[in-house]
Amino acid sequence: MIRPKELNFLGHSILWSGDLGLSKESERRFKCKLRQLTRRNRGISFEQMIKELNPVLRGWLNYFKFAKMRGRLRHLEAWLRRKLRC
Repeated sequence: MIRPKELNFLGHSILWSGDLGLSKESERRFKCKLRQLTRRNRGISFEQMIKELNPVLRGWLNYFKFAKMRGRLRHLEAWLRRKLRC
């Protein structure tokens, strides 16, 4: 028997309250994509990197806008800011 938190349905997990949450696999794939876009050896300007990140971030957030992920989103934002400062 699978627990609701372990279920991955279209990138969402189902929380104990019945709400949608962000699955760990989706977060892992998104971080991998952000790592590729923010690599230091790409040889592009910071402004160009931001232009490439904006549609990816906007699309991902719109897809998961109904998921309850406030805490995870804060951690993800802090992680991305550290990546961009590097």
